[in-house]
Amino acid sequence: MTGRALLDAGDTGGAKACFQEALIRAEETGVLEARWQALLGLARAAEKLGDGRAAADGFQRAIGAVEEVASRFPRGYLSVFLGDKIGLYEALVGHLLAGHEKIPGEEAKREAFLWADRSKARGVRTLMARAESGRMRSEAAYPAEAAALDRGVNRVQAALLDPDLTPTALAARLRRLDEAEARRLSFRLRIRAELASASRESAPPPPDPSFAELQTLVSEGSTALLEYIVGSEGSWAFLMTRDGLSVAPLPAEDRLQILTTNYLRFLTNREPRVFQGWTGGADLRRSLMGPFEGILAKGIKRLIVVPDGPLHDLPFEALPGGTGGRRFLVEDFEIAYAASAALLADLKRRGGPAAYRMDFLGLAAPEPFRIWRLAEGGPMRFPALPFAAGEVRTIGRMFPRAKRTILTGRKASELRLKALPLGDYRVIHIAAHGFFQDGRWWRSAMRLRGEPDAAEDGLLQPADIESLRLPSELVVLSGCRTGSGEFRRGEGLEGLTGSFFSAGARSLLLSLWSVNDRATARFMKTFYKAWTEGRTKEEALRRAKILALSKGEPPFVWGAFVLMGG
Repeated sequence: MTGRALLDAGDTGGAKACFQEALIRAEETGVLEARWQALLGLARAAEKLGDGRAAADGFQRAIGAVEEVASRFPRGYLSVFLGDKIGLYEALVGHLLAGHEKIPGEEAKREAFLWADRSKARGVRTLMARAESGRMRSEAAYPAEAAALDRGVNRVQAALLDPDLTPTALAARLRRLDEAEARRLSFRLRIRAELASASRESAPPPPDPSFAELQTLVSEGSTALLEYIVGSEGSWAFLMTRDGLSVAPLPAEDRLQILTTNYLRFLTNREPRVFQGWTGGADLRRSLMGPFEGILAKGIKRLIVVPDGPLHDLPFEALPGGTGGRRFLVEDFEIAYAASAALLADLKRRGGPAAYRMDFLGLAAPEPFRIWRLAEGGPMRFPALPFAAGEVRTIGRMFPRAKRTILTGRKASELRLKALPLGDYRVIHIAAHGFFQDGRWWRSAMRLRGEPDAAEDGLLQPADIESLRLPSELVVLSGCRTGSGEFRRGEGLEGLTGSFFSAGARSLLLSLWSVNDRATARFMKTFYKAWTEGRTKEEALRRAKILALSKGEPPFVWGAFVLMGG
């Protein structure tokens, strides 16, 4: 506190001495909070003294101190720990790009890009590394206890399907759900600690790739990677191509949030056939991509977008494209998304089977259902999906009969899905209702068929997905808001996506908002037809969107669908 006061008062030398003393005490006592704050203070003091390299070193050491402890947290709890510490990455990126004379410009840009990327998706990358090393399933040490705890959670969630619960009964069941989840978490943490102490399990984050390694993602001259880091004081955009790296300042998070939210209102409006969002969309595109227009016009055909903050909700394909004409960005580029460039590099390295025994697994769960929200308790109602079964059957016919499995209605159960040899399937397609649970993302789910005895409650949730092995080339979640999630810097997008990647999937096709099932079935048919004819997934998705555009469909219909991964 004294150091910060001295720094604010302009006594930089006194502040530096105070922070150095605080750092010594923190290292003697092992108090993390005091250690990273002292290192941050030293970095700020070095900035004011004009010592750019010492400032950068201070920021990096502060981040290292935080990450050392963060690596011990399970996925989903890392973001809680990071909390007020995540601004360290933004501070370091801003410092590196501020042009301090002792840091060469090109070196600073590359270093800033790597730190911006490092701030994203470390939780998902660590989870993937543990899964691939065979050290994922710590519960396997005590399978009976793990199964009993899972059943306890399932029973309570199944009880929340009762539409006639009184407020008192509902509150009691939600408390029971909290308690059941707490018991399961406590068990998993205990087992993980036991295995770690026996040197049988560890969870170090995978090594961070170099700039040169990440640049291989754009080794084709027609591909560019567009990455953002959004901060409260200011934001930055990076454009990486085969020829180099460009950087541009952007508005701060509050301004980008307003621009994005306003434009999404137009995109998600299902009523008007004439799109009304051209002006606001053009403003947003200029803010996000304007500085790079010249580079993008030089033969770039494919964009990999790594969003941040509010930009996770934005389908870039639906931004206005061109220069003044009323066209969309999808008419100019193929677009795919990644939680981080490093995660995308991990997925590119991930190899599937040399040959899949089966081509296609399609599940359709079209029944209507109602469930009480798994947090505050309000009702969620989901109508029937009359076109879902036809969707998976139509798509299934594009694959040989002997190499496809179609499960609809009563057959589309969570229990049956888990019993299948999922590693045999090249493509897994689930046409069902999905929901994202605000505040408690681990309760988000795809709704399949449950079991009467609640052995499986029919809610395919992140914990269920992470226990599976499905090294599929593509997983399609053809449901409502399956691409939604809470973005947490350092953790990634908390929801269904990271869980499917940790289970082995190489790419996901998801929806950002709810689209009626008839339009979804039509869209998916077009996508699969183009893909099975030999186009890449990105090309096939662009083709489906352009065909919808040519038929006068508004961006509400086609803008929701996005492709993530490698």
